[in-house]
Amino acid sequence: MAKKFSYIFETHSYGRSVADDGWEELEPVHIATWKAAIELLGRRTLKLPNWTASIEADWNPILRKHEQHHQTMKRFHDTSRPRSEKELLSIAKGFPTRAAKVSLKIEIAGDSKQTRWDKIYLARSAAETFIHDFFLILNVSAPGCCDFYRSALIQSDNRSDLALSNVHFEFAQLGSLEANWPSIKTLPLHDTVKWFDSVRQGNHQLPQNPMEKALFALLHIAKLDIDPMITIWIFYALESLLQTKAGENFSSLIQRIILLLNFDDAQATMLRRKLRSLYDIRSAIVHGGLEITHPLHSEILDERVEESFRRISDAANYGLTVLVALIQSTIVRGWKHPTFSEKIDGASID
Repeated sequence: MAKKFSYIFETHSYGRSVADDGWEELEPVHIATWKAAIELLGRRTLKLPNWTASIEADWNPILRKHEQHHQTMKRFHDTSRPRSEKELLSIAKGFPTRAAKVSLKIEIAGDSKQTRWDKIYLARSAAETFIHDFFLILNVSAPGCCDFYRSALIQSDNRSDLALSNVHFEFAQLGSLEANWPSIKTLPLHDTVKWFDSVRQGNHQLPQNPMEKALFALLHIAKLDIDPMITIWIFYALESLLQTKAGENFSSLIQRIILLLNFDDAQATMLRRKLRSLYDIRSAIVHGGLEITHPLHSEILDERVEESFRRISDAANYGLTVLVALIQSTIVRGWKHPTFSEKIDGASID
């Protein structure tokens, strides 16, 4: 017999701040992605050998919050006439402050031997998996559009806190605006959903292909602030996706990125320099050569912290931009993941 469960997914997700570059162009695009998500990701079915979870989600509360935020931003930045400080403060009150509450309904069906507690555990696990997948799909399609940093899955008094930050996708989006950096696009959500469903079939917790390895690494990154460990996850994702074998030299990784992203000479030169910096940080972590900072990261107590933070942040942002661009390039080409083969030829004897 099927068993039904209801949850509330609570999140403080909303749009850009007044200090963010390019909000005028990005916000409408991201709102359009959320509108598509209501239709395409409002219902999902998760299947495993012995059970099926049917999920319904009403994402409208988050969409309304984004729309309210965008309208307030436009009013706040309207330069058609001068406004007093009092009027600006009044407009600012239009920014949404309350958490959005998304209704999740889940129906578990399958093995009749499942106990009530089995189904409770399965339903919560299905809900959390669904939220993680949703976060990935939206941020691969329109990087930075979905932020679940301060969020929780709630059922009665049971609250599971989730932390999936879009900040690293934001860094990739902003980095792509720099000269000679990889290009980040906004992809049609329908194409991204179709691709994702071909890559991630089922809800296994261990990756089944190179792309899943990269996606799982992105989820780990989304749970971290700017941290040296990000470099480990970036290279895990790159080496998995590009299928460079253990022991292969650094140039193999570089050449496959150049090939997949069609880099010109200037972009290739920057790639070698930037990725070498990231690789050196990663090697220093693995071999104990990195001078890690205190967990407080207080530049007031030690001004060297700022330089250490900047070095890691700059290198990681470039690596993240490369990683997201590689995934998007794969989707655009209609592939689950890239494959590489070696070709041998020779010079003819005259």
